[in-house]
Amino acid sequence: MVEEDKVTDIKQSVNNMWNGVKRVGIAPLLLTFGIGYRVGIHATRATLQRTVSSSGTIATKSNPPYVLAAVLVAFAARELWKTFPDWIKRQIPYLKRRYKVEEVDFDPDDMTSLPAIAAKLQSLFALAQEKVVDAVRVPNPQLAFIALLKIFVQLKDERSRDRDRRYSEAGKNVENPKDVLEGMDDMFEFAEWAYDELPDEKPLSEALKEKGFTLIRHDKVALPGSVAHYIAISKERKEALIGIKGSSSFEDLLTDCCMQAQSFDLKEPFIKGGPTEIRAHEGIMLASKRLADEVEVLVEELLLPSKYKLVITGHSLGASAAALLGMLLRSRFAQLRQENSNLLKVWAFASPPVLDYDAALACTPFTTTIVNNSDIIPRWSLSNLLIVMEYLKNVHNRLEERGMTAKDWKSTKSLFHMLTQSEEEGTPIMTMDEIRAAMTAANAKVELKDPDHLYVAGRVIQMYDLWSKEGYGQVSVADKEGAHPSKLSNNTIPETETEQNTRTAERVNVDNGASSILRYIELDSRMLTDHLSPAYRSSLNNLLSYGAAKMDELATIPAELSD
Repeated sequence: MVEEDKVTDIKQSVNNMWNGVKRVGIAPLLLTFGIGYRVGIHATRATLQRTVSSSGTIATKSNPPYVLAAVLVAFAARELWKTFPDWIKRQIPYLKRRYKVEEVDFDPDDMTSLPAIAAKLQSLFALAQEKVVDAVRVPNPQLAFIALLKIFVQLKDERSRDRDRRYSEAGKNVENPKDVLEGMDDMFEFAEWAYDELPDEKPLSEALKEKGFTLIRHDKVALPGSVAHYIAISKERKEALIGIKGSSSFEDLLTDCCMQAQSFDLKEPFIKGGPTEIRAHEGIMLASKRLADEVEVLVEELLLPSKYKLVITGHSLGASAAALLGMLLRSRFAQLRQENSNLLKVWAFASPPVLDYDAALACTPFTTTIVNNSDIIPRWSLSNLLIVMEYLKNVHNRLEERGMTAKDWKSTKSLFHMLTQSEEEGTPIMTMDEIRAAMTAANAKVELKDPDHLYVAGRVIQMYDLWSKEGYGQVSVADKEGAHPSKLSNNTIPETETEQNTRTAERVNVDNGASSILRYIELDSRMLTDHLSPAYRSSLNNLLSYGAAKMDELATIPAELSD
């Protein structure tokens, strides 16, 4: 009886473990293959039998090898097949036959076509190889990057002051954040709701109703080259709202990755005297064109005749699609592009670069992009990769001058010594002035108006905090009494790890997509988390909470930054 209970317990444990790993997707496939492979081998070895023939020789025989392994691998393949999206399953039986053709016949604009996606990605990789790797020719970029990080550690304080100076000098500093961010907290929530992940699992229709909007469409489509979105209207405000979802699936990632700049024709210029041909992020532009086709009738038959205003918002992928959708609708409807027209506004949070230089700046009258601190996504572009490579080239040249290229024992020893010395030891291989000069030279070498370079659209509001402030990054929004972070004591200790890892913006400047602070990938430990929704929400709420008061401490750059 005891043995039976043990067996039951074991079976239950195995069952619980299996159910657990199934929830993480690929794990059960790897687990199944591993178990099948190992068990199959041992089962085969166990069945080997030694027999003596009539001649006295020893022979062996066995059951068919790896039978159990084959069965379990087949099961794993079935589970893997279940995880494939339907749009991929439909193409798999035909791929082999189609690739036998010398020229594969496919629609280049159909991003549900695997050959089309493959062609776009191959073209992108070829361009990156040509313009970044082959053109700049950094002999050992990995080594230069490691050395650069070491330099940054050694020059931590100087770099912090230099960074704060650059941000304060870029664009126009806003003394009162509410002047440019009023209402942005609500607009950000509208953008976030497009992810369909509302607090307390509240239905989207209910949340919108509380804000005075009626949900009329909610498309949760998950296909490459398309974007999920919702449409709501408010009779009281005479306003229509389109919220576009950001990246949250494999299909969204494919749309993001097809990021090469391509030429697109517009029906009419989206601004007076503007071009009818622009260059834009290929994947996001195709998704935005499909969405524009879907909402065109709604705009033409309902919104414009009723004189409704149209507000479009989104976060990340949704933000860039919102910017392009706004531009496309203006090109299709003369009423939307009339001078001083307020019928269409776009609020884009954390948008990746999507338009060529001229088109991006021309979106300023109707599009506002909000960037939080060191968020890498608005800075992730071909031009910025080129700037980084040019930057690394300078670092590598300095390593060669100092004999630290790891080409032989002596240079390897010198390099190792430099990398392992503490912040207080030794002298950095580059001074802050040399780093600043290298950055300026790298920016000057990369053309702003190169047709392959893209920028975020419209007016850009940059929210940022000060790296040079004592206690940087240690407090999220406020202490228990609700005080602003700048007013907290230097001895304040964050209560949780979340507070310690959350950075909250406390200053604002306004510029455009070609701003100097966006033409450089800010190497910071929070450049990924700064992109996430909690970071944007924290910065917006913090700036709006004290923006009405003109705080001297935040209105001017500290004296130490001008040293």
